[in-house]
Amino acid sequence: MRFVLVISPAILMEIRATLSYPRIKDKYALSDRHINDFLNLLLHDALVVDDGPRPCTPLAADPSDGKFLLCAAAAQADLIVSGDQHLLRLQSYQGIPIITVRQLVQELGLD
Repeated sequence: MRFVLVISPAILMEIRATLSYPRIKDKYALSDRHINDFLNLLLHDALVVDDGPRPCTPLAADPSDGKFLLCAAAAQADLIVSGDQHLLRLQSYQGIPIITVRQLVQELGLD
């Protein structure tokens, strides 16, 4: 079984912004170099897809979650793994199931 991490420029921007919050940087003792190294690792190891233009209508209860759905659709992903309740309530997007990490672990028989 093979897994490919898929991200988009919008997701990378959110990761950078989140890791740059002072409360996150302080809690985990992150420097700008740590954040840049992590983002470079993602760019090196993940498949980066262009998620295309944003649709006019929100894709999820939280409009900021749309970037994850668009990324999965652009990559023709088999699965979306998330802990976000807005996404999990959708259960699927364009035929792509949305599951928790726990569900993935159970499906893989790793629990």
